[in-house]
Amino acid sequence: MDWRAVAAKIMGSAASDTRLVYDGNSVVYETGDDRVLKVYRRNVTQQHATELAVLDLLMDAGAPCPEVLEAGFFEGAHPYLVMTRLPGQSLKSVWDTAPSYDRTRVGGDLGSAFSVLHGLPTEAASAVPVARYHAEPLMGLIENLVAPSAVRRQLMAVLHRIVEDEAPAHPVVCEADMAADHVLVQSVGGTWRLSGLVDFADAQLGSPEWDIAAIWFWTLNEDMGAMLAFLDAYDRAGA
Repeated sequence: MDWRAVAAKIMGSAASDTRLVYDGNSVVYETGDDRVLKVYRRNVTQQHATELAVLDLLMDAGAPCPEVLEAGFFEGAHPYLVMTRLPGQSLKSVWDTAPSYDRTRVGGDLGSAFSVLHGLPTEAASAVPVARYHAEPLMGLIENLVAPSAVRRQLMAVLHRIVEDEAPAHPVVCEADMAADHVLVQSVGGTWRLSGLVDFADAQLGSPEWDIAAIWFWTLNEDMGAMLAFLDAYDRAGA
């Protein structure tokens, strides 16, 4: 399929005015007027409904996320969302060169944002599926973690508890896929700060610890200062 032509038709823009930014489980285009189009693969209705529901809830909560301008199905088969484009660039693109104090500030900003995400009303998130956890990826990371054996044992115990708890007593909306390229940052006064979060297609209802563990390993790249700032801001925002 000619995705550029599809994007131009949905967005009402010339094909030359659309720019491909991602081609994977979905296709994402940007236009020159600060809009973003996300087209899901044929009949991928669950992720479309999940992302739409979470973005609407986050927007109502005042979280830094795209606003959905239009939702629909192209030719009745390909779900899509048209959203506003957030400022900034991916955290992944600046992480290696960002000074430690900037990483710490971003960690704090991210903690505040995740407190909002985990505080969303689950009764309004019926389109979000219940999590089914897979422990193997994190098990391997914990086994190779440079940390005292007692710390590794504690982490393993927490992970086992989360995985075995198929129905948490108090589930929250989890992002469940917060890679560093889903976190946007921009320079404010010469300092990198959070400008937004994107991609909630894989969101699930589950234990908040699962999101937080993934933040440590995959988003903040095991930076202790950034993670402590995340936890501090997360606790303060949720107090």
